[in-house]
Order: sequence, then structure tokens, then C-alpha cells
Amino acid sequence: MVNCTNRLMANVFMCHLEEKLSCKGLMPDLYKRYVEDALAKTPSIEAAFAIYTTLNGLNPSMKFIMELPVSYKIRVTGTEIVKSGTKFQIQAYRKPTNIGLLLHFRSHTDKCYEHSLLKTMLHFA
Repeated sequence: MVNCTNRLMANVFMCHLEEKLSCKGLMPDLYKRYVEDALAKTPSIEAAFAIYTTLNGLNPSMKFIMELPVSYKIRVTGTEIVKSGTKFQIQAYRKPTNIGLLLHFRSHTDKCYEHSLLKTMLHFA
């Protein structure tokens, strides 16, 4: 339940920030978000930095990070989108710091969390 509450609060807060971006005329044409991870296409790097600077200036307790595409690759929410000519390929992406530990088999965890983790891993695969 706590996890759902955290997602709800993150969503409410991000909606508030998106309204501020819209009021300043900085909302990009292509903008997709899942909880706190966002993907945006801007007309230039300068426009991307304007959004980034605005977001970081809205709340002193929050620090946003920005990743620019490298070699036609974009990483967002555990996936890597690779552009090859006119086609896009989507593949799983794991951060270099990922050690693969999800949940110990003998941990005293509620069964609903174990089942949800299994469903998530199958869906991700």
C-alpha cells in the first residue's frame, strides 16, 4: 500500500510541475511520463536545457537529471530505444550498478509482493 501511495504522490507532484511548464510555454510536443520518469522530444538541446533548468528551479528539495541520446539510443524506465535508419528497436536496459538482486527466496515477505515481482519479471522479459 505504501508503494501505491508513493506513486500517487509522485504523480500529483509531477502533474503540478507539468502545469507550470505549460504556463511558461515550455511543454514539448512529445512528452510521455510514467510516475517520475519522463521522455520528451524537443526541437533543440537549448530547449531541453530550458525545461531542465525550469524543473530544477521549481522546488529546491527536488533534483532532476537529464540524459541526452547517445548514438541514437534513449534509455527510459528500464528500456533502451535504439534508432536504426527509420526504424526503432526497443530492448531491456539494466544500469551498470544493477546487481540483479530483487527479493531473497526465503525472505519474510507477503505472498502478494512475491507474485507481483514474478509477474513484473515475466512482463519485463
